[in-house]
Amino acid sequence: MDLDEEREGYINPSRPAYPPIHSSESEPGGQHQLLSARAEEVLGGLITVAGGVWAVYAVAVERAGFWQAHLMPPGPAEICALGVLVWLHAKWRHAKAA
Repeated sequence: MDLDEEREGYINPSRPAYPPIHSSESEPGGQHQLLSARAEEVLGGLITVAGGVWAVYAVAVERAGFWQAHLMPPGPAEICALGVLVWLHAKWRHAKAA
C-alpha cells in the first residue's frame, strides 16, 4: 500500500482537497451593503483613533480639570465607543460571511 493513497487529495487529483473560500463581496440574500466589511473595519478604527486623539487633547488642554475629578468632557469617550461599535459590527459581518 502506497502512503500517497492515504493522504487527502492524492487519490483523485482533479478534485480539490478543500472547498473553495466564498467571496465576501457577494452578500447573502442578495442585499447590497453600503460599505464592505474591510472598509467598515478601517472606518471604525479611524473613528476610535480620532476619539482617542481628541481625549488626549482634552486632557492636555484642560489639565486643571484633571485634578478636579473631571477627566474629560463627554465627547471623546462617546466617539471612541462609537468607533469600537462600528469596528465590532464589521468583524461580525466578516464572521457571518465566512
